[in-house]
Amino acid sequence: MTQPAADLYQRQKLVATVTRTGAGYRFDLVDNLARGQLSSTLPAEKFPFDAAELPPFFLNLLPEGARLQMLLDTAKASDDTLELLLRVGWDTVGDVAVVRHGALPEPLERDRIDDPRQVSFRELFEARSLRDASIAGVQEKLSDATIVFVVGSRSAGPSLLKLNPAAFPRLVQDEHFFLRVASSCGIAAAKATLIEDRDGEAGLLVHRFDRVRRRQIVEKLHQEDACQLLDLVPARKYTPTMRTVTERIQEVATAPIAESRRLLEHYIFSYLIGNGDLHAKNISLLWNGVVSLTPAYDVLSTLPYPELSRNMALPLEGKDANFRLRDFVDFGERSGVPKKAVESMAAKLCDRLAPWIGRLDEIGYDAETTEAMRREMSKRLARLEA
Repeated sequence: MTQPAADLYQRQKLVATVTRTGAGYRFDLVDNLARGQLSSTLPAEKFPFDAAELPPFFLNLLPEGARLQMLLDTAKASDDTLELLLRVGWDTVGDVAVVRHGALPEPLERDRIDDPRQVSFRELFEARSLRDASIAGVQEKLSDATIVFVVGSRSAGPSLLKLNPAAFPRLVQDEHFFLRVASSCGIAAAKATLIEDRDGEAGLLVHRFDRVRRRQIVEKLHQEDACQLLDLVPARKYTPTMRTVTERIQEVATAPIAESRRLLEHYIFSYLIGNGDLHAKNISLLWNGVVSLTPAYDVLSTLPYPELSRNMALPLEGKDANFRLRDFVDFGERSGVPKKAVESMAAKLCDRLAPWIGRLDEIGYDAETTEAMRREMSKRLARLEA
């Protein structure tokens, strides 16, 4: 009998195996799933099953940007997608990990950054065989150039460290600024700290909300992005609409209307700051007692980068630019969010965001870029207030 190639863990529990077959892969349960499902698209009753390719849920566990490029660059000709996942191991987002059959669980935290002034971020990146992979040339998509890897910190616990890619200078300063703006606007956003290493290189230390410390144990929480929820491969993260994402979230979330309102708030905020990279992998649900949207993450403005589109990545009822309040009100009402709730939300966002437009120079872009951002954001605010 053919031995399994991989074990599937949910949290710290072995729950299933993956065996390569002549036609693809076979998935077998070895124990009850903690939540009755491995994912929202892979319930326990679906097992055992055969598939020609790995289901999209697993493909979306692969990293993006520089880490994915590293995996592809160093892959052997015989490596398949499962082999790439095996090399990622325990660093995946959420509570599902794919490890080599028979392998023992590894520690959840690897490199530690307790005093950033004593280390080189680039050396840490390279030491983990994740070479300095700033992808050469101008990138068409921001996520293609991201440099992010898993670290630990005494103050922040399990974290992600993000570095500036060569194609998008000051990106981490941009994200740090707009995460602060989001929080001031009442949006639950990822906690992050801007730090510098011994060489003066900036890094954004983002606290992982899919990890919680209970007593002395770091516990994994289940998380699924909209590609996983919609059973889409990662390459299709720009193809859904806000309607399809919202409807799917309403099917899965514990409080469908409340989460629809939060998602619309995130969308409106992203439009106001010029975040053209709010795609399906940047929207996720978290299972933590209830099923709700994660804190907002990858919150930034793409306005400073002329090679990136200024339009919204996920169209809203056929539009991706030049929104007015009526567009958001109509969408909200069709999603079950009352008109007054949308109007109040938009008014609060505009009121709280306005003072930050005068502080854009804190990001550190040149004066011309900063002024262009200020003009565009002011124009979008005016359109919503009109």
